[in-house]
Amino acid sequence: MPSHPPHFLCAARLRVLLDVAKSFKVLNPKLLRIAAAALALKPVRMWESFRYKRRDAEFQLHPQPVFIIGYWQSGHSLLHNLLACDPQFSTVRLRHASMPSAFKTLGPLMSRWLEPSLPRDRGVDSLPGGLESLQGDDFLLAGLTKLSSYYAYVFPKAAKRILEQALFFSGASSGQIAAWQHIYKAALHRVAAEQGKSRVLSRNAANTTRIPQLLQMFPGAKFIHVHRDPYEVFAVQHRRLQSLTKNWSLQDVPLEDFRENTLHTYEAMIRRYLQDKSMVRSDCLAEVRYDDVVNAPVSTARRIYDELSLGDFEQVRPRFETYAGLDNGSLLEHVELSGSDKQAVATRWQFAFEAFGYPGSDDIRSVA
Repeated sequence: MPSHPPHFLCAARLRVLLDVAKSFKVLNPKLLRIAAAALALKPVRMWESFRYKRRDAEFQLHPQPVFIIGYWQSGHSLLHNLLACDPQFSTVRLRHASMPSAFKTLGPLMSRWLEPSLPRDRGVDSLPGGLESLQGDDFLLAGLTKLSSYYAYVFPKAAKRILEQALFFSGASSGQIAAWQHIYKAALHRVAAEQGKSRVLSRNAANTTRIPQLLQMFPGAKFIHVHRDPYEVFAVQHRRLQSLTKNWSLQDVPLEDFRENTLHTYEAMIRRYLQDKSMVRSDCLAEVRYDDVVNAPVSTARRIYDELSLGDFEQVRPRFETYAGLDNGSLLEHVELSGSDKQAVATRWQFAFEAFGYPGSDDIRSVA
């Protein structure tokens, strides 16, 4: 039993891992150990592809998946965990994300060997952890394609370039984008087939800037955009970047870099969302406030079901009420912003305060 979880890239496709390492000019003992693990798992990935290819091909995805989007730390995880109570949905779990090409074959071994080493919560907050914990799609994609935002945690010195490529497809050809779409759709298909539920409920902050590409993949896709007071978003994301990078990085990077990363990425992502959301039909987009997810989860879920026509809410209402009444963890923590950080957020993100209806006050509340 490991004393701590292995690096999430240990199960990546070796070709992808080597391509990323070459792109960002990193070669060190830690990376070599990760590559060795990825190489050792190659026969398992090949066997799983051979064994389940025909069976998976017979499974049909629902044409209207539901994508939860919005900048990081806006409440996606809370909403994802809530809506996943509806049994119609398939969802990406840690066991899928950590072994994206081998979770069917290695599932029992993971439960025995990996599960005991995992924390009972997610580490960055008190939401449930473990192999069945819900995960974002870009975690799943990190082992399958280099166009994943998770590589920014691994190679923080190149974080800006990685995010430009992964979020905006900067410099990518139409063929490379099409390949990413194929890989992504195939990954969701395998997860849904394994669970026997055709309709995907996805959580992925990185998809906030990928609306055109997702609509090409799924013209009938539904979107739920979660937004939150920008001061609160900055306070938490700035700290989370440091925490996650410390866990997964293969490089050292000055802490001050995280501040600019957060300021720049939020601005670029939200401006792109505000530009692209007009591409989505009004009956396929619901916009949700973080505070409503926290304070009124059941009525918020009802509104989402009504706006997006997700099914008979009354049939699943008891599940949501039961979940809302349980202690399922929390994102809550207290963070104070310095005067300079407040000023930077107020100045650079003023458009978001206005777009989402938040007061541009200097007061910062307890944040999650």
